[in-house]
Amino acid sequence: MITAEKLMEMPLDRHRLVRDLKGNAERARALKRVLRTTWTRPMSDEQVELHRLAVHSTRLCVLRALLRGKYHLPSGAMGMQRREYHERVAERAARPYLVAPAPVPSGALGAMP
Repeated sequence: MITAEKLMEMPLDRHRLVRDLKGNAERARALKRVLRTTWTRPMSDEQVELHRLAVHSTRLCVLRALLRGKYHLPSGAMGMQRREYHERVAERAARPYLVAPAPVPSGALGAMP
């Protein structure tokens, strides 16, 4: 498991993380707008999508908070301590946002002036 300190040092695309959070918020608002109207058809697909979106957004918020040295949720879950829970969730949420290190030019290694 990765610690909060190590997570803060990892090269993450934070701009994409924030953009995804904003996109999730917009999509959630649109779904809520549809779900608040009188239902004229089954709405289970929208309800499931809204729930999945909320879970995913919470995970991204946990990651963003931990990157700032804070916690998003007041307590852990599944019997874990708050720090352990946040680190586990953030570790999984961070994977898509990892930035690959820039390749080192082949001539740069071991070249003597």
